[in-house]
Amino acid sequence: MGRKVGFFEAIHRAGLKTQEREEAAAIRGQERVRALHLKQQERELVRKEREADRHQKFFDRKREREEKDKEKAEKIEQVRATVQAFEWYLEKLVSLHKFKSTPIEVIAEFVERLKPRELPKNEFLGVEPPEYKCKEFQLIDLNPSELRARYSHAFLWIPWCSSILVAAPIGYWLSVSYFPHLGISVFFVMSLISFLYYKSNRERFVVDAFGKFENEQESKKKDFEKKEKENSEDSLRHREGFKKARDRFLLEEANLQTQFGENEKARLGLLNAAKTGEKEAIGSLLEALLPLEFNGVCSDYSISSPSEYEIGYIVKDEFLVELHIHLPSRELIPEKGVALNSQGNGTKIRTLGVREREEIYHSFAASFVLCHVLEVFQALPFTKLITVVASCEYTDPKTGKDYWLPEVAGHFAVSKLKEIVFTRAEALPALDNFEMVMLFPEKKKRVDGSQIPTDEDAVWATVNDEDLGLPYGILPGQVEIALENKFAHWP
Repeated sequence: MGRKVGFFEAIHRAGLKTQEREEAAAIRGQERVRALHLKQQERELVRKEREADRHQKFFDRKREREEKDKEKAEKIEQVRATVQAFEWYLEKLVSLHKFKSTPIEVIAEFVERLKPRELPKNEFLGVEPPEYKCKEFQLIDLNPSELRARYSHAFLWIPWCSSILVAAPIGYWLSVSYFPHLGISVFFVMSLISFLYYKSNRERFVVDAFGKFENEQESKKKDFEKKEKENSEDSLRHREGFKKARDRFLLEEANLQTQFGENEKARLGLLNAAKTGEKEAIGSLLEALLPLEFNGVCSDYSISSPSEYEIGYIVKDEFLVELHIHLPSRELIPEKGVALNSQGNGTKIRTLGVREREEIYHSFAASFVLCHVLEVFQALPFTKLITVVASCEYTDPKTGKDYWLPEVAGHFAVSKLKEIVFTRAEALPALDNFEMVMLFPEKKKRVDGSQIPTDEDAVWATVNDEDLGLPYGILPGQVEIALENKFAHWP
């Protein structure tokens, strides 16, 4: 039989169990709070990560949209630039005649062209080197007494070293081993011997030092004089090189002046002769002027260019000039081009019909003819009448051979040219101001060929005029008169 639990003990045990249960409940509560706190932290981390991901995706989508918008804008800009380039090409073809110079400015430019010009002088850019002045070597004058006073202390190391390195160890050994006074006596005796040896040989040391000093002075003098001689020779060579370079520059400058003078004489002679109506001089000016260059007028959609043409000229009496032009091919006007699509963000193929191409070509031919008339007027403002016959190339269906058929022919009076503002005038309507013999007639309504001047006596202009030896400055725009002297730089 077990022991019977008393009342107070039972109460005590019950209290302990209650305390244990409370402690266990408190621990479980703390664990639940800790677990809840950990879950809250995990949920907060997950929420932040999700929020960061959402922000990153938002910024990525925004950046992608911006990049796409930028690419789209660049593509649209490129598309519009392509379309504008094609439209500019078509516009330029019919605007070749739109000169900005007024008749008054043309005449003023020709008057300025008739004035003598002076060649600006080039400047020699070399700097004359200064003349080198040789220096004299400064000898150090030192007599034996001064040298003795200077070097006397330098030789005191002999007795001191003898005393410290020889006499001191021997004296110390004798003092320790035998008798202290014996060591001190030996030390003083040996020091005295060293000092007497130094005093007796001091003069010899001074004489040797003086001789060595003189030898060093002589060697330094020779090196100094040698270096001065080399510097003087280098300076002399440098000055001679400068003089030769300057003489070469002056000779080249004289040659340039001679060349410029000859060119001026030929230029003024040619312009004055042309002004008086001399045919050969007027022909030389036309040869230098023609054919015109249209390098900036081109397109990737065209297989031809305005520069691909031929032109001939005939100079007649009383300041009359005839121009015979073989117009560029109709292939100058492309059959297909580009245009903006309906959305305005892309291109589409623009097909130019036969009728549209023919209208553009007619406007181009009219502008082309007026451009040549205005260029001739600008180069020769004293002309009275310019006759132009412009022909197009055709193929004979019977023989398959090519032939030239006049399409535009007329007489252009200079007095009429001065009345038109070509910067605002259209090419085809502007031709109504002149006496036109033919203007793109239909095949059934062509005029009699006898009314049109022929090109039998025409002189066909060449692209390269270097072999003709024409002077510079006879045409408008040839105003650069400076000639570079290739010997201006030295060294």
